[in-house]
Amino acid sequence: MRKLLLLLCMPFLFSCVEDDKPDSVVKETFSVTAASNYFGKYDEAYIILHDLDGKPLEFKQIHDGETIEFQVDKSKKYHVTEYKTDDSSGKHNSFLYTHLNQELTENLILSTNSSGVVEYAPNPVGEFEVNVKNSEPIYSLISAKGYASTYNESAQSVNNTMKYFSGVDRYLVVAANKSGHNRYQFIDSPELDKTYSLNYETMTEFEHVLKLSTSDYASLAYMITSVNPESAKNSPEFIIKPDFWDFNSTDFYEIGFISDIDNYITFIGGKKNPNSKTQFSYRKLGTAPSEIHVLDIDEILVPKSKISDFEVETVVAEVTYTSFFTSPLSYLNGTDFQFLLWTVISGNTTKFALELPEELKAANKLITNLDELRLSSVSISKSMYEKKSVDDQLYELAEVSQTFEY
Repeated sequence: MRKLLLLLCMPFLFSCVEDDKPDSVVKETFSVTAASNYFGKYDEAYIILHDLDGKPLEFKQIHDGETIEFQVDKSKKYHVTEYKTDDSSGKHNSFLYTHLNQELTENLILSTNSSGVVEYAPNPVGEFEVNVKNSEPIYSLISAKGYASTYNESAQSVNNTMKYFSGVDRYLVVAANKSGHNRYQFIDSPELDKTYSLNYETMTEFEHVLKLSTSDYASLAYMITSVNPESAKNSPEFIIKPDFWDFNSTDFYEIGFISDIDNYITFIGGKKNPNSKTQFSYRKLGTAPSEIHVLDIDEILVPKSKISDFEVETVVAEVTYTSFFTSPLSYLNGTDFQFLLWTVISGNTTKFALELPEELKAANKLITNLDELRLSSVSISKSMYEKKSVDDQLYELAEVSQTFEY
């Protein structure tokens, strides 16, 4: 389930420009800029441009804080791949993200986006603690500005240590018992190095609770974060429900929302059948949902499953596709492992073929033979609705998806 959370979307916001002289090819500059610390621990990173047949046209290495340039025909579309690799401490990780059919009329900035990543790092100047007690085991967590406290296993008395951020005056404590009943309390203007004691029974119950019957799902996971109202990038503010609490809900999953908070990032995912290789997910940016809808498709057809010759079919209209490929050479041996994941975001394109530059293939045995890559899963997504504010900024959207494992 975490994989679904931790899936990255590069923000391609491009438009189309017509060439007044179709017989003349006018090359223009298309630049790619990586924000500082975007690649982080990765040793090497490259941007690859492909033609629409998937053949690589040009690639360039890129570093954090750097801008690279390509000369392109902006009347055409391209496939664009971000490739990054890490070799350290006996580990080898390679990740590729390809967006198909991109119009390169606007330059690209690679930066972490609003899907669960903190927009900026507050300055920690110390710590404080919160102790939550109950007659039966509970979980508890403190959060602010998208950051969470230390996490402990469930117990009747749970201590959480939270960083104190300069200029941040409000922190949220959430707690839940083993039946999944959630409660919360705000701590305003905490003092450095002070310990606050709370009793679960006297904490506030969530005002809006979405109940999902446990009989409808073989498994369910969900993560709720509030959105920073002062952020233009929908940066997370408080963590209402983390994705690692293990509940033993009997009749209902209870997903709580706070009446004083207007906008959330809501993620709900799971399986309806324990033996199924199909997972579903529901994602919403905006107000608290009063109900959820999921795609319920029995199967999709994949007549061709190689990354060099791929095709997918489904009877559902107006969906977008994302395909995931892994290497058979991936392995885990204690702390030593190697892993490759290639994500292809194809939009409504149902057929594609991709190739990589020979120089990059020769340097990484995981991608030397692309025909050996295995299709891991295919995700289909459908937008439920979108709303825009008066200044045309997207402020609410909902999307459902279904992932088929292979």
